Amino acid sequence: MSKKAGIFNFSLNAIFDEEQSILDRARITLLYYGLLIIMVALTLLLANVYVQHQTMMSYSAAFQLLCTIVIFKYLTYNPRWHSVSQAMLVVMTCSNLFDVYISLQDVNVVTIQT
Repeated sequence: MSKKAGIFNFSLNAIFDEEQSILDRARITLLYYGLLIIMVALTLLLANVYVQHQTMMSYSAAFQLLCTIVIFKYLTYNPRWHSVSQAMLVVMTCSNLFDVYISLQDVNVVTIQT
């Protein structure tokens, strides 16, 4: 890539390069809009679990939202869709496995909520 987008870039046109194929542009566009939808969904999830006073789930949702924002900014700064999709897969899978591990423990529900 000959040009480099700035860190405060939010435009798709600034990260596209003439050397990229149509398929790569479509993948980057799909990741871009997918990450925006994920951020909206995680924000609503975080608000919901916070209002219900579920502390552990609030931490998990906040961690996932923070990771999604960082991955989104990395995509708009350096559009390498391979590394972005792999990072999303690893981080969100680990976070969900942690949630499953906590929920499968023989712990009282009141303990998880406080």
